[in-house]
Amino acid sequence: GYGDMGVYYPPYNGDSLGAAAVTRALEREAAAGGLDFVLHFGDISYARGRGYIWDQFMTQMTTLSEQVPYMVGVGNHEYDHVSGGDKDPSGAPENGFHPEWGNYGDDGGGECGVPTSHRYISPDNGNGVFWYSFDYGLVHVIQISSENDFRPGTRQYEWLEKDLKSVDRASTPWVVVTSHRPLYTSQQQDYMEYPWSKYQNCDKFGYQRMTANSTHMNIQWVTAPGNEI
Repeated sequence: GYGDMGVYYPPYNGDSLGAAAVTRALEREAAAGGLDFVLHFGDISYARGRGYIWDQFMTQMTTLSEQVPYMVGVGNHEYDHVSGGDKDPSGAPENGFHPEWGNYGDDGGGECGVPTSHRYISPDNGNGVFWYSFDYGLVHVIQISSENDFRPGTRQYEWLEKDLKSVDRASTPWVVVTSHRPLYTSQQQDYMEYPWSKYQNCDKFGYQRMTANSTHMNIQWVTAPGNEI
């Protein structure tokens, strides 16, 4: 799984050469039988309101998504908005989630998650493409949205708590949770002091792996008893 991609078609190939390399590598891996599915947790096409960029991205990913399921979640560039909240398919109040301790703005370019919701199909056990879960083999996979309010008492938090409590650890001993923004970071950034980790509770829910995107890097944390990383 990974976050961020974009397209490699002109005029963006100067910024997204990595998208071509990753796409071709995934195609080869899928063709060789090395992939069962792909998790892409946010910042998918970087269209930001430009439909033709979405079309380019979907064309770019056709060969891969014909071979394996391509499961996505939303990031700030699919969703974040400061107006038009009445069109938000996630059902978030007003204009979405804008905590004072986060850098949530209008990175979605007016999309409000609408193109993502219409272009991708997700399991119907959550809130569309915003949060959902599924089982694959011995793994229970949960996609959550860092762009929607995830604090205790919210719809997403209550859904996540219920979903985690329902996991049968005998049949799916591994639990993977994905999010576009990380709960922890090793980078020195102007937002690093904000209390992301106060909403994380590995002892209570018992998930073993949290995977997230941070500034075009994939970071994984494997937890142990006592919330040790």
